[in-house]
Amino acid sequence: MDAVVVVRIMGIVLLFLERPSHENFEILLHYISDCPGLSSTSTTSVSVTAGLTAGSVATYACVSGYTLFGDVTRTCTAGSWTGVEPSCLPGK
Repeated sequence: MDAVVVVRIMGIVLLFLERPSHENFEILLHYISDCPGLSSTSTTSVSVTAGLTAGSVATYACVSGYTLFGDVTRTCTAGSWTGVEPSCLPGK
């Protein structure tokens, strides 16, 4: 791929290609569609259906004795996860 500059400003991605082509565009589109990794905590587990690619669904669950507050699922869309990362708090 030719020289590329990718700038992400407040969720907006700007791409600058030295020599634009269909192949380069597809590679860049895949790159910017990936979402950042998600982490489990001591009280929250997260599983993802298809890695960090667009369309993947993350599902959250709490350990026993904790209740989930927030979105149970989030979807990878255009480089970011929908919704807000949930929390698990003590209690039922």
